[in-house]
Amino acid sequence: MSFRILAITSLSLVVLTAVAVLPAALSLSEPRLRSAAPDGLKPVWYVVRSGTGRWFLNGAAINDASLAGQLQTDSSHGGIRFLPANTLTSAQVSAALAWLRGRSREPVRLELVPGRSG
Repeated sequence: MSFRILAITSLSLVVLTAVAVLPAALSLSEPRLRSAAPDGLKPVWYVVRSGTGRWFLNGAAINDASLAGQLQTDSSHGGIRFLPANTLTSAQVSAALAWLRGRSREPVRLELVPGRSG
């Protein structure tokens, strides 16, 4: 007898929960399909200049000559984002940005990351 009461109680809870959730489930908007990225969309390169003067291209260390060569020969990317270290002076950032723009076939944009206040 107690098994039947437990089974009926469990079944009642499941049915009542389903009935309670049904209006919320029905009021959800229809899912939208995301459109595919355009064929012309190209990846962006991220170039970092460290406080020690080293260059990094998409996280990998690269020397000046290799970076210059890659910027001049490869135009398959969608632009360059330059992220200078916050320890560089404004003159160093300006010089590095001018250097990148002088060697790149694509637009170079300066990306500033807010520094920590301490």
